[in-house]
Amino acid sequence: MFLKNEVEEIINRNISFIQARPILMLESAILKHYEQVSTLYKKNPLLYKTIFKSHRFNLISLIATEYYMNEESTFSDVYTRFLPLNLMSKNSVSAFFSFLVVTGRLKISTYPKDKRKVAYELTNKFKSEAFMLINTMTNPVCKLFGVEEHSRMSVNDFLTCFLSNFSKLIYTNNFNFDSVEKADVFINKDAGHTILLNLYCNRVQFTKDTYKSLNVKELCTICGVSRSHIKKILATAGELNLVSNPSAEGNIILNHSFISLVRSYMTRYFSLCYIGLGTR
Repeated sequence: MFLKNEVEEIINRNISFIQARPILMLESAILKHYEQVSTLYKKNPLLYKTIFKSHRFNLISLIATEYYMNEESTFSDVYTRFLPLNLMSKNSVSAFFSFLVVTGRLKISTYPKDKRKVAYELTNKFKSEAFMLINTMTNPVCKLFGVEEHSRMSVNDFLTCFLSNFSKLIYTNNFNFDSVEKADVFINKDAGHTILLNLYCNRVQFTKDTYKSLNVKELCTICGVSRSHIKKILATAGELNLVSNPSAEGNIILNHSFISLVRSYMTRYFSLCYIGLGTR
């Protein structure tokens, strides 16, 4: 049994460690994660556009954790843990389950101990994708914290080890980014994590306090989302002074507050991933 405050202490300790590192080390870790996750994203933009919305990412992490932490995982177990968080409706959760089943990532069956329940297992497709995605997080984290990258384990062994540690976050509801002010403008939208990274990692200095990044068309193409989707995000970001020209069709101009936001978000992101490695 994990205590929420104990896990929070570990997270805060990790955050303090990263904040004490030279900023160039954080920049390098963000860029490495961006490069690796972009390679994956290009191979299956529909999948990553779907799961890179914060609440769905929380949900899919819980689905994977439940599978590895319980001998017999069921949809009802996930509903029981996830729905009280009020992040998504039951219909939305059911639709997401259907998406994973239809796309061959979950295999379902009748739960033998209670035929009213639906049991599930992760397919090799799900496991392989999870392994590759987690590596885009852990590889930069190892370098940032100055530890050796994980040894060569089988996909199943690695996921068992990582999710066993990561369950501390999942089961105490600490896998969240609520403390990162304004991050929800991006990460609570489809492809939000990738949109944030693409803007940040493709920036060049424009003025003393602003940066020029991708244009709307480029961002839409890379992230596999519509122009209207991007424009809605930029409109909100403009209201919060994160971008200077939210209505422009050309290059998006980022304010320094956007840079601070991404660094805070990625600091927490890496701090959470580090817990999955089981290093304290």
